[in-house]
Amino acid sequence: MAAHHPQPVQAPVRAGLRSSLRLSAGLLPLLVVAFVALNFRPSATAPALPGSMARTAAPDGIQAAAGADPRSRLNGAAAAVEAALGNSGHGFSFQVVSRSTLVAKPGGPKIEVPDPIDPQKTLGLADEYYVGASIAEGVVTPNGYFLQMRKGPDTKDAAPDFVNAERTLAALIVGGKTYRNDGDGWYETDSPPGIGLDRRTAALLPKLLRESTGAVPGGPRSVRGQTMASVRSSGKVADAPGLMGIDAEAFTEFVGPIDFAIDGTGKLAELHVVMRNTRQEVFDLLVDTVVTFDFGQPGPLPEPVPGWSPPPPPSDN
Repeated sequence: MAAHHPQPVQAPVRAGLRSSLRLSAGLLPLLVVAFVALNFRPSATAPALPGSMARTAAPDGIQAAAGADPRSRLNGAAAAVEAALGNSGHGFSFQVVSRSTLVAKPGGPKIEVPDPIDPQKTLGLADEYYVGASIAEGVVTPNGYFLQMRKGPDTKDAAPDFVNAERTLAALIVGGKTYRNDGDGWYETDSPPGIGLDRRTAALLPKLLRESTGAVPGGPRSVRGQTMASVRSSGKVADAPGLMGIDAEAFTEFVGPIDFAIDGTGKLAELHVVMRNTRQEVFDLLVDTVVTFDFGQPGPLPEPVPGWSPPPPPSDN
């Protein structure tokens, strides 16, 4: 396989996607942190997720911590995350679904919808256009981290496929070293990919839960076939810097409060937030992200094999 070293996850999408969308020049530098993984070929050498996410259906019925007010439930969920990531904890597994949509600004231009058969043609103008999605699953432990990104659903309402969807980028922190896999194997890096829950955001989860404001009861949410009550609360981007994408904190804005689903044992089961990419000026680029958590035994982290050595940077001479 020829050497291949794609851009970091926060980079803009490549020219092929830009031309196919046929959107205004103001959009070109900005599509899409959460959708960028679609530009890379499958990561065939990346290992499967260690352990297993619980996907078995549970009886319907709202699960809630009995007698707990919203603020107490968030504080209890924060304590559970701290325990899982403490010296005696075994961590947790997670899944991310991140969908990106362009929305016309009030009084602004409409969005040109490209013809999927002939990208040079336009089907018409619209107020919204679904750009695409990335999905990921991974493991966070007290001493390590693993994330495997995959191509997300092609349509807005399609369910994500964590088993068969193409693998794109992967990140691994093990043995005190950080690795990434772009499709050819693992290599050490200081620029790992990530969406939804990078290592830094995972470590800040207790702070996000405890310091979010205006906690009120939210509506019921279905998580892994189980209906749970939620808490709605406003958080700071600084307490969840990687929810849109790793290194995207500077241009991330929460559109509204965060919905936290908390299971009957008091553990965080799901986080749902809608964000705006503030670098987009012509249209609003909204990223709808759901992170699902499983505090069962996640299993061991993979080893960084097979390894790969990226080519040296081009010479200036």
